[in-house]
Formats: sequence, C-alpha cells, structure tokens
Amino acid sequence: MSLLDDVSIVVTPNGYKAGELYAVKPTIASGTEQVVNGDFSNGEAGWSISDAAASATQTIVAGGLKMYSGDASDNSNRMSQTTSTMSGQIGKSYILKLTATDFIGPNQGSIRLDGVYDSSNVIIFTAATPEVRFIAYRNFTYIKFFAGGVQNYYTIDNVSLKEDLGADMDVTRATAATRVDEAGLVNYAEIIGSEEVTNGDFELNSDWNNFSTPTTSEQSTEQSHTGTYSWKVIADATQEGIFSPNNFSITNGNSYSVSLWIYSVSGNSIKSGLNNTNVSVFTERTVIAGQWTNITYEATATSTGASYISILSQNSLNFYVDNVSVKEVTRDNVPRIDYSGGGCPHILAEPQSTNLFINSIWDGGTDNVSAPTSWSLNDISDPVYSYSTSQYTSGKKINIQCSGSRLIMSQTVTIPSNSLVNVSVKVKYISGSTPLSNIASSLNAPADFIRTYYYNNVLVSAAFIPTEDGILEMKTSSVTGGVSGIRLGLGTGGNSTGHIELDMPQCETLTYRTSFIPTTTSTVTRNQDIFTRDGIGSLINSEEGVLFVEMAALSNDLAYRRISINDSSVSNRIGISYDDVSNRIRGQIIMGGVSIFLFFTSTDITEHSKIALKYKTNDFALWVDGIERDTDTSSVSLPSNTLNNLSFDNGGGGNVFFGKVKQLQVFKTALTDSELATLTTI
Repeated sequence: MSLLDDVSIVVTPNGYKAGELYAVKPTIASGTEQVVNGDFSNGEAGWSISDAAASATQTIVAGGLKMYSGDASDNSNRMSQTTSTMSGQIGKSYILKLTATDFIGPNQGSIRLDGVYDSSNVIIFTAATPEVRFIAYRNFTYIKFFAGGVQNYYTIDNVSLKEDLGADMDVTRATAATRVDEAGLVNYAEIIGSEEVTNGDFELNSDWNNFSTPTTSEQSTEQSHTGTYSWKVIADATQEGIFSPNNFSITNGNSYSVSLWIYSVSGNSIKSGLNNTNVSVFTERTVIAGQWTNITYEATATSTGASYISILSQNSLNFYVDNVSVKEVTRDNVPRIDYSGGGCPHILAEPQSTNLFINSIWDGGTDNVSAPTSWSLNDISDPVYSYSTSQYTSGKKINIQCSGSRLIMSQTVTIPSNSLVNVSVKVKYISGSTPLSNIASSLNAPADFIRTYYYNNVLVSAAFIPTEDGILEMKTSSVTGGVSGIRLGLGTGGNSTGHIELDMPQCETLTYRTSFIPTTTSTVTRNQDIFTRDGIGSLINSEEGVLFVEMAALSNDLAYRRISINDSSVSNRIGISYDDVSNRIRGQIIMGGVSIFLFFTSTDITEHSKIALKYKTNDFALWVDGIERDTDTSSVSLPSNTLNNLSFDNGGGGNVFFGKVKQLQVFKTALTDSELATLTTI
C-alpha cells in the first residue's frame, strides 16, 4: 500500500492561478449543493420574499432573478431561502458562486448570508467577482440576498453554495515577483490571458481599419514573419497606418502584454500603443531596416472599456506588420514555482524586500557611449563595454572588457537608518578578471562595521577572481544609513585585465539576497509571500497524525520560520520550523495547554531536507532525512476537532516561513517507523 493512500493533504509545486496554489490531494473539490432552484428555472420556488416595500419588486427574467428596491430604505427588499439541505457549520470552508449582472444603484451586489464570512454577515459581489470562499463563523441554515437603497437593481442567476473540501492554498502577495524558470531564465511569475486581437497574423483580409490615410494599406505576400501573409503599409506622412477595430475590452488597472513584428523597408522607427492605457497610440518604437524586428511592450489600462492597438508610420514610411498580439498579464499574488538550483521545482516564499537600485535592468544606455540610466561610469580610459540581452527577459546586461585599467559602475541610493545591507550582482565569467563590489564610506558605518563578500554563497575576499559564473554578494553589518554610493565593476587598485558580464544588480536591506526585483525609474518593493488554507478541519486529525515537509531555508539567519497546522491561533498548533539556533530544525506541538519540543541540528538548512513530525499520545517523534532524530513519550491527550488551518506561519500570522518547499503532506494517522523512514529518505 502506498503512503499516498493514507495522506489527507498533498501540496506540491504544480498548478496555480492568481491567489491560489492547487493541491494534489484531496481530489474532491466541493461538497453537495445546498441551494434549491439556484438557476430559477422553476420560477421563485424554494425562495421567499420578506421586508418588501410597495415599490420593491422581484422579477424572473431570462438571466435569472431581477431584484429592485424601488424608493424604499436600505435592506427593504430581501430574497431568502431556507431548506432542509442547507446546514452550514461553524469553522468550515464554503464556496458561494453566482452570476451577477445589471448592477445599478448605491449598494450594487450586496449579498447577505446569515452567520457566515464575518460579523457583518455581508459578502459584496460584483460582475468581476463570480465566487467567494469563506469560513462560517457560526452555524447557518439559510441564504439571503437584499437590494437596498434608492432604486437599487441587480440580476442574479446560477446561485450555488457548497462546502469547500479541497486543500488548495490561498496565496497573497499583492505585487509582482520573479522566479527562475525551467530554462534557468529569470522572469516574472505570471498568468497570460487569451488573445485579444482578431486576425493578428493577417491570414484573413479583414478585421483591421486604416488610421488616417496611408497611401497603401493591404494584405500582402511580399513579406511575412510566419504564415503566408502580412499587412503592407506605405505612408506619405507620420502617424498613418492601421488599428484594430474589433475594440477588445480592457479593465482599469490591469496590465496587457503586447508583441508585434515589423519589417521596415527603410527608416528606423514606427509608432504603436494601446488606447485607454498609459501607453499612447503614438509611442515611438525603434526598428531595424531590412529585417524583421520584434516590438514588445506592456501597457496598464487607465479605464475600463474598449481599446485598440495602433501600428503607425514614423521615420519608417514603408513597412510590413505581422503577428500582432495583445494579452492580459496577471502577476500580483501569482505563486512562484521556482527552478533555481536545477532539478525539481519548489514553492518559493520570500519576505518583503525593496531593490534600492533604480534601473536595475540597465535599459537606456548606448553601446560604449553612455551609462545606463541612473548609473555612472568611472575609470574607463581603457575598458570596452556594451549591452546585450539579459537573463531577465525584459532587460539588458553589460559586457565589460579591461586590459590595464578598470570600469566601475556606481549609483547613489538612500539606505534606511540602522540597516543591514546586501548588494548583489550576477556575474558571467568569460576570462580572468577581478570583480569589485563595495559600498562607499558615505554609509557612515559604525565602529564595528563589517563588510564581507560571497561568491555563490562561499566567503571570498573583495579582490576575488572568479573562474565560473555566479552571484557576487556583499553583506554588511548594521550601518547608520543615509545617502550612499554603491560601486559594481571590474578591477581593483586601478588595474584589471579580464572580461565579464554583469546583470541584475540589487541592493536590499536584508542579511541575504532574494529573487531579482526589476526596477526602472524608481525603487520597487516586492511584498512578502503568504500561504494559508483554513476551514479544512475534516482533513486534519488533531489527536494523531504526521506533518511532513520537504523544505530549505533561504538563509541560516537565526530567525523563526514555521509551517504549521493550527486553529488560526498560536494556542493550538503542530509545526515544523527553523529557529534561533544555527542550522537547527524544530518540531513543536502546542495543544490544550501542553507544549512538546523536538530538535535536530542540521549541517546546512539552506539545503533541502525531508522532515516529518509525528504526534500521538505517548508517541512524538521528529524524523529528518530518513533518521529518527528526537522523541518524546509524554502521556498527554491531544484535544479532538481542534486544528482546521494550514499556514506558512505559527498560526497567528507570526514567524512567517520564508524558504523553499518541494512538497508538503498531512496524514490523519501516526505512521510507523518504517513508513516514516521511507517518507523522509532523500
């Protein structure tokens, strides 16, 4: 029999969407339907009206049930249902779904469920929010909608309420973040939407309109990037060309990724942008004459409604366009499935951090002529430098060659008071060189200021000469703070002979380097990752079981970082953590006023270990990498029906886990020693 037959929760780096990391097990996603006649196919059967004023109405329409409050006061028109099948229980998780349309009025989409969600009992729905998952804070037996306020309308249909039996984890970050993909490239963790442009490959002679009056605007076989056709434009002035008349819909605040290919017959620029976004339809784009050039950019919608993409003449008056694409991009709250280190991927959870460098993707410089925007170049009497494509897919890297002199890149940053500082840069080694990375004396360092250098996490000297690619880091002890100059480059003492490439510079006020945070015109903050799943008491046995995690720390920084099953508090929890002793792994059981601690000191917690914590009266054990490391035989009775939450913290939001997780499992029974050895063997 496989151990997977006994496991109640399995979370691995697999499928995800914005705000959610899918669990592998359990496979049952939801319970039985608790709403009768939720599609109103049987009229208002099963539903009842209460508190309806004379001017309030409910009407069955093609799209469901239309609610209208008329001129009455708030909450005056209510539609509710009480059935024998509806039996919500405190502490359980539920999924409420419905189709809501035609909102008019001051209380659009207000939906009330007795005894659920929070003390106000109100869940707010909009057309963009088709479902809500909530935890019942008390038992409930009916669902209730209300239309309140003066002349408040909405239409509801397909109402569904089911218990949520899945173990998918909620993910919160609210900012974009990068990860390392399967190919070893650094890019954003993102979800790409469907294609918004119709006939973007121009294989049909339709779906596009002329912008102004180009001399020629037609489907053509003379050039094509892919397929048979492209679109040919000949203009006799600037800002003539084509736009997409299908007017795809965009949503205010959402981001859209654009890609198109241009073959310029002559000239080095065209214009392209999206209407109703922060990128004007008259934005100039550089192209190369005599070949296909891929133009990519990103636009953020400034309003909700129709938009179009423009492809217009500028310096180039004769060009072909092909493979036009516009897709919505979602990056906030997207879980990061990270492949750094090679092999199998892991879930990446990191703390909040800010890259204090501006223009960390080094756009804006001209080969061997000017420095990247916001950066200065020093000691360049002999070096040769140029720009090329970065490992960060939207940026650049700098190629530096020196023989007898050196090149230093510098930027002034503002560092908060009493901060630890970590400066890092990716180095590609080409030939013998001496990379230099330091923080200038303007840091106003205290007397005990210490500066250390690491290359691929190995302590090195400031004059370290690399022989392989890697990450160069400079770490400091606490500094006074203030405006500081930071230098990255090649050479020491005015001399260097070598060839390197520098990429992805980062300056953080942490003790260790985190994933790359791209910046352009300002500093950028990436919020911390939060992983939780509550309302799953049916998947956890509070009296006995096993919590298993294959994980690694980001740094051996003596900070508490926990993963626990709990009751959404610190009073009752079972957790695995790193703690305030170097390289120590801790198993912790705090239940019903009893505390049990189990320990093991690892060689290196930044390397992955398979860790299992078994809990049962008279039988508590911590297993790490195939060996039982610590035990406790206390005859304590663990309370039943206590634990209903899984989170990357201590249950109360503290001691947040930052690290790498390859897999997490919860068992409802205490496994045997043989099973635990099998489960935790590397």
